Amino acid sequence: MVSMKKLLSPLAVALLCISTIASAAPVASSNLGREYLVGSSGLENWSAGIYGGSFKRDIEFNGFETDLESNRGYFYLGYDVMRWMTPYAALGVSDSKIGSVSGDSTEFAYELGIHFNLIDHEMMDSTLMEDRVRVNANVSYGATEASGVRWSELNASLTAGLVNDLDGNKTFVPESIGLYLGPILSYIQSDEIEASNEVGLLVGLDFYVTPRVVLDINAIVIDETSVFGGLHFRF
Repeated sequence: MVSMKKLLSPLAVALLCISTIASAAPVASSNLGREYLVGSSGLENWSAGIYGGSFKRDIEFNGFETDLESNRGYFYLGYDVMRWMTPYAALGVSDSKIGSVSGDSTEFAYELGIHFNLIDHEMMDSTLMEDRVRVNANVSYGATEASGVRWSELNASLTAGLVNDLDGNKTFVPESIGLYLGPILSYIQSDEIEASNEVGLLVGLDFYVTPRVVLDINAIVIDETSVFGGLHFRF
């Protein structure tokens, strides 16, 4: 007669082998975004991009009239708190020069801002090339320095634009092209620097390469013409 101990020993070994094999078996990953901690729907409010350019402003530096030149480049990240309002934060570098008093100085730069999509009105007249009229606004605050001279800049703009949707193969033709312009206020705050003029004109072009990729080129006219550009992605 076989003892109970002899029967349990092979059974335990078999269960241990089955358990080991089962624990080593991989679990297939899900193909559904909703089953991930961060899925496709979890990123839909985010936007990111790079932008930069150069500007030149007439200023008073310690009581003397001169000019401020600055080349800047930023990476930014934005989040839609509402479908029409996007706060963003940008980090980058600036290469600035104050007249002949200071040499070029590459320094850390940052910017915080809010972008507002205010009006999008479809044009119902089929004889017009323009498909939509848009009104946007932007407010930003940033800071940097040049050779130890630190300054901050407050910008506010309100633009109106016309958007034309393009037909054709989207491999070669953008989704849309938009032209916009409007007033801009640019206020420089510093102990040593005071801007000669603070109100100007902002004019630019938006190339909607795809519904979620935009190439932007714009110019700001205050004293001199400053040129900026950016590549923007919406998730």
